Parts: sequence; C-alpha cells; structure tokens
Amino acid sequence: KLSLDRRQCWLDVWAFEHIVREADARAQTAGATAEEVVPLGRALLDAYPGHFLAADEDNRWAMDLRDRLRSKLVRTVLGLGNRLQSTGRGDDCVTLYQRTLELDNLTEALYRGVMICHRELGQPAAALQAYRRCRELLSVVLGLAPSAETEAVRRSLQPVS
Repeated sequence: KLSLDRRQCWLDVWAFEHIVREADARAQTAGATAEEVVPLGRALLDAYPGHFLAADEDNRWAMDLRDRLRSKLVRTVLGLGNRLQSTGRGDDCVTLYQRTLELDNLTEALYRGVMICHRELGQPAAALQAYRRCRELLSVVLGLAPSAETEAVRRSLQPVS
C-alpha cells in the first residue's frame, strides 16, 4: 500500500474534490450570490480539464475513479446552475452548462438545464437548438431518445395552437 501526505503532496484529484466541497456548500447556501457562485463554477471547470486518465480504459480502478469524478462534476455544476437560476443569472448558468457539455456532451440533465435557461431568458430558438443537439447525440452515440422530462421541457417551448 502507498499513502500520500496531503501536507507534502498536491494531487489534481484532491484539488478538484476540495473545490467540489466548497461549491456544493455554496450552492446549498440560501443567501449565496451569483458573484460567489460564478467564480466557483469557473474554478470547478478549471480543476477538471478532462476525464481522469481517459486514455487508460483498461484499468478498473481508473474507470471507477473517472466515473465518480465525472458524477461529482455534473452534480456540482447542476447545483451551481440551480443557484444561478434562482438569482436570475440565466446567462451565467447557460455558460456554465455549455462549458461542462464541452467536457461531457452526453449528460442529458445539462442540456435540459440549458433549455430551461434559454426558455426563461425568452430565447426559445436557442432552447430548441440545445434540444436538437441533445436528441442527436443521444441517438447517435447511445441509441437512446431523450427522457420524458426533457421532452416535457421541449413541449413547453412550443407555441400553443
């Protein structure tokens, strides 16, 4: 077994997890302002330059850690995004979600968040464009259709006849 002393070593995974804890706490604070949340979103994405050892697909330990870190990224971004939406900062929320989609373009909840933000900003065409991208990627890469929840958001964008 090998152990590392946090006082003597710096690891990118530890740095990322530290920012995740800080961002999660801030996102859950009722009085958190966008001025506090936006820099945390940037720091979070800066600390996650890509999936952990993405080229090393054969090692089970790397896959498990990669999946856990990716899940933390998505969960934390969605929490920060919810806080931004609640403070009326839809543009910042869209930016955060889109930057995260550049790292993981198969996370349907992020597309749904983009769609909702654009809808609330009065930008239905941009929301529908996000939906189309989501639908195409899910179909081509995973052979899946968007979830009922995503379809409900799409329907909310269509004018009532």
